[in-house]
Amino acid sequence: MQLIDRLATYSGAALCDSQSGRMVDYRELSDAAASVKSSIESEMKRLVFCLVDLSIGAVQAYLGALSANHCVCLIDAGLAESIRDSLVNAYQPDWIIAASRDNGFGDAYHRGHAVDGTEVWLWQRKKPASVAIHRDNQLLLPTSGSTGNPKMVRLSGQNIDANALSIAEYLDLQPDDRPISSLPLQYSYGLSVLNSHLMTGGCLILTNHSIIESEFWDTFRDSQCTSFAGVPFQYTSLLRTGFEKLELPTLRTMTQAGGKLADRVILKFHQWSLEKDFRFFVMFGQTEATARISYLDPDALPTKLGSVGHAIGQGRLSLEDSDGVECNRGEVVYRGPNVSQGYATNRSELVQGDCLEGVLRTGDIGYFDDDGFLFLTGREGRFAKVFGLRLSLADIESALDADVVAIASHESVIVVHDANLADASTARKSLSSRFRIHQSAFKMQCLDPIPLTANGKPNIAALKEMFGGT
Repeated sequence: MQLIDRLATYSGAALCDSQSGRMVDYRELSDAAASVKSSIESEMKRLVFCLVDLSIGAVQAYLGALSANHCVCLIDAGLAESIRDSLVNAYQPDWIIAASRDNGFGDAYHRGHAVDGTEVWLWQRKKPASVAIHRDNQLLLPTSGSTGNPKMVRLSGQNIDANALSIAEYLDLQPDDRPISSLPLQYSYGLSVLNSHLMTGGCLILTNHSIIESEFWDTFRDSQCTSFAGVPFQYTSLLRTGFEKLELPTLRTMTQAGGKLADRVILKFHQWSLEKDFRFFVMFGQTEATARISYLDPDALPTKLGSVGHAIGQGRLSLEDSDGVECNRGEVVYRGPNVSQGYATNRSELVQGDCLEGVLRTGDIGYFDDDGFLFLTGREGRFAKVFGLRLSLADIESALDADVVAIASHESVIVVHDANLADASTARKSLSSRFRIHQSAFKMQCLDPIPLTANGKPNIAALKEMFGGT
């Protein structure tokens, strides 16, 4: 893998823990990865669970497991023990690596021990699983945040390299770039920030502070960070908390992905990018594409407001109907070297190789304008049938000038909003008028804060459980 091979070619700082002030250069990081590799080397391809957080040890564990050419599964170190154990039972990892000492993982594993020269602890399965793992399965990433869903996306080394290189190209990443860790590593977007900057010799600044805490932005300034990556809820939070008042003289780039960001918020950050001299990228991606599918060049704003731009690197975008025929408006289909191998829900399914063959049907619906810019209009399955009418939940969410989440219920749409929605009754009337349907079709529910997954996205499953969505 190019990602691993390049570690030894750089000499500057690779990681910095903002809490302790500890700096790790590329040589030290490469040596730590090699130490982890030597601890888990095997003639057969094995499965390694990495329990990751935003720490130096977590990065050492991840890179070391990749170096050993095993299949690496990234799991949130903060998962509830019951959820974590259910994943261990489903996948039977041969090794478990974590950045901190744990009480153990039951009788199936030897007692954990520290790996010399690292900040990593290692547990080995007493009886290795007999199920073979396909040689191309290099990385498993969860499809959900903290729900414990065992469904994982299977990625190859080529997927990881292709995605990191394409991001580095269109963002024009340089060795003096210093991103801040604003997203979890087990989330494909957060991991892509790490991978793309390691690919180009940059330095990731690690912090566990939330973006709404002043300490986060103190770290950004003190560490001379150059970029910030965020999902829609993070950007709307920044809008409320007065981002425009922050003095961030080293900021060069802000990127947004992980769902549709309201046009009003995009316009605000675009305006500030011009005033404060940084670039603001709106992007579209999925874990199944190793994070990134398309991006909108900052120069296209505000003319192409609402667009997610053009395909990355060697990728190609098309629109197809249900029969696979290209059309003017339809499902977004992406083709590229970063398309994953497929899915797995347990250890036995890791025997599979490439099931997608470079073609990803995204499930998103969209159209191209006359200049070839992609616009997304909704998502398959995100519809409600109300009074015999089919309503797009995405359209309902974008119709209100507020942060809301729409979920389908029996003969109604539940609109969950936080305390920042000025008048729920007026919003309900507005939706009724906009979609030409009786007000009783919309049920307004205030929940502050709206629950999020570990990836910073609305926790749809939790909201459905609370309010009876379907």
